[in-house]
Amino acid sequence: MLAAPPMRVTQIAKQTLRVTMAMLAGLGIVLPPSWAQRLAAPPEGQAADEWVSSAELDEMYQAAVRLSGKTDLGLLMASSPALARHSPFLMLVVHAPSFGEALGNLLKFSALSQEDCELTIGPAADPEHLAIRLSPNHVSPLGMVCRVDFLMQGLVHLIRQADGSGASIIGVRLAFPPPPHAAAYGQHLGLVPMFDAPCHELIVARRLMGQAMPMADAVEYQHALTRAHIALAEHKQRRGLIHEVEALLLQNLSATTDSAELARQMGTTDRTLRRQLAMLGTSYQAIRAQCQQTQACHLLAAGEHSIQQVASMVGFASVPAFYRAFKRWTGQAPGTWVEGLGRAPNRPSGTPHTAGASTPNL
Repeated sequence: MLAAPPMRVTQIAKQTLRVTMAMLAGLGIVLPPSWAQRLAAPPEGQAADEWVSSAELDEMYQAAVRLSGKTDLGLLMASSPALARHSPFLMLVVHAPSFGEALGNLLKFSALSQEDCELTIGPAADPEHLAIRLSPNHVSPLGMVCRVDFLMQGLVHLIRQADGSGASIIGVRLAFPPPPHAAAYGQHLGLVPMFDAPCHELIVARRLMGQAMPMADAVEYQHALTRAHIALAEHKQRRGLIHEVEALLLQNLSATTDSAELARQMGTTDRTLRRQLAMLGTSYQAIRAQCQQTQACHLLAAGEHSIQQVASMVGFASVPAFYRAFKRWTGQAPGTWVEGLGRAPNRPSGTPHTAGASTPNL
């Protein structure tokens, strides 16, 4: 069994989930209608919440693997033509003047799809090399492998476009044991990775950063950059107020803070706060629910508290109410969700194992 990855539950745009679902469909893996319902636009007049827990992408990978029996979904999706059709960063990458600028755009504009960037660039042991490190924002070993495979294959494809052969790739290191599809890496990546490494990273020649991209187009690139900068500015403006609300809520989720009390803490009125959030397409209730979900997933995956304790810590007056909310968020009961991470849930003594258990809603 794969070792559990470090805990990194964050926020992710629903559009990222929609793109993933489209790529899976392109591979003939059609998720149940419940997924389309979860990602559908809200009814007219109802505030939209376009950011959800990144654990939902992890859950999508797990559902797809269970349906298809394929553990190499990440490699397959990154090789799919659907990626080119749906990637929001395509023009910023293929028309960039150099590989370094293309990679820089992936880092700079990743905030449009993920709260935390999954890529970092740093020095390698050899000064002639660089390390591109991957840190997926997902929780289960299975989902982690799928996501790392997807990111790694995408980077390798980009490098092959830049240098024509992939000769700039020095090595691939993956921080998990060889998965069932270990033999497929050589076919997809062009080289065999080192498994059980300290971290996920792609070691490349430093000279690669200045390598010209073969489809560089100054006009198209400037148009894409302008659109991306506008979108990023709008995103930061929108997320600024939402982040402030989230930060105040996360200071003490167990308290029964209402929107009026939160507005007072922010130096404004309840009516003004509600109006501002509505203009941003969300609401106090939606943000609080998202904070509760993210924090609950974090606490449950950490395994240091019982389900009853987590329910209280994220502001639920009763365990049954927490079970109903968690099932609504993830399609699973808390205990079932934790068991999907490869460990039994931490329960207080005297709590029966069957309490609140349910079959995952795939």
